[in-house]
Amino acid sequence: MIDSRKIGARISELRKERDMTQSNLAEQLNVSHQAVSKWERGESLPDVAILPRLSELLDISLDELLMNSSRDRTQAGSVYVSKLLKGLSQGQTNEAASLINGNVAATEDLIEIAPMLKASTLNRLTGQLAPEVFTPQFVFQLAPFVSKESLDQIVSTVKEKSWGWEAIEGLAPFLHEQSLSRLVDGAVQGNISPQRIVSLAPFLSKQQLTRLVQAAEEGTFDLHMAVSLAPFLDRQTLGSLAERAIDGQIEGSLLVGLAPFLERSAVDRFAELAAEGSIRQEVVLGLALFMSQESLGRLAERGLHGGISEHVLTGLAPFIGRERLDVLARQAIEAGQLSSNTLVSLAPFLGREQLSILVLGAAETGKLSPNALASLAPFVDQQLLSSMINAMLSGTHSQS
Repeated sequence: MIDSRKIGARISELRKERDMTQSNLAEQLNVSHQAVSKWERGESLPDVAILPRLSELLDISLDELLMNSSRDRTQAGSVYVSKLLKGLSQGQTNEAASLINGNVAATEDLIEIAPMLKASTLNRLTGQLAPEVFTPQFVFQLAPFVSKESLDQIVSTVKEKSWGWEAIEGLAPFLHEQSLSRLVDGAVQGNISPQRIVSLAPFLSKQQLTRLVQAAEEGTFDLHMAVSLAPFLDRQTLGSLAERAIDGQIEGSLLVGLAPFLERSAVDRFAELAAEGSIRQEVVLGLALFMSQESLGRLAERGLHGGISEHVLTGLAPFIGRERLDVLARQAIEAGQLSSNTLVSLAPFLGREQLSILVLGAAETGKLSPNALASLAPFVDQQLLSSMINAMLSGTHSQS
């Protein structure tokens, strides 16, 4: 492969030997001295149209200039590069096409100089090449340098059975979806790893990706990758993965990643399982944003009755409607099942009027400590707060 840094060093060396400044060389090539500086630092390569004039000014052949930077090149290889560049530097493709069609080994040299050629030149050239020239390896190397339309045409000339999954994965970003789909369909009979499925997912249609997921052998598909695939799969396939999760074949922590892409009813089912202890209760907090109000209400009711931890209940509170939470809290305190600690945790999410009633009720039954009242102070009506403090003080004085 041509090394831009070595070519740059070669240009710099030859320029200095001829006692030329970067500006001198740039002026004769009709480019900026910054361009010459970038070449010499290996940050870019000279345009292929400039190469003949550059080699002339430096008194060196194109082969010596370019191939001096490549390793393990044969004499024949140097000849191919020179002949290819002769026409392609002027945008002429006929001679280069004839050379490659008659000498398949020249494809290696075309890949060497491809980064220096315009896409339009390569597009015309590939349209003139014989079908037998296009091996999967050659096409894979050529893909970044030609248009999608040209690559689609090239791929159609190669027998479908010739493509392996590695080549298909490498070509995916450069092909139109329809062409990629044909390659995948031709190779799908063989086993495909879940890693390949994830890699191909952004480039395939949902329908085809679904087929790949379904084609993966049972037990070999890593369901941890479901989160990576979720944005690209249809809801039905995701629902299937979710069902397997419900059966205990997937870690509950993955549900949070899947939740934005699942039906709300499926998320509700997961939340119920978490509440029952089948999945860690903390998972419910990650699912809350995607749950229905009905399910959130049921979980809150369970929490107020001690069915889920206070931490989880408090985490759910911002997602539950205030009216529903007010009703649930009132029912819990009437049943004697709402502790002062839980009341303090829920206070920011309860209506001020309802909270005042709950606080007053808790105080009257002696279940509200001074510390709890202090924590509730920012959320309670000030007049009520004053009367309760006075009542507490009066009680303290009478006891003394």
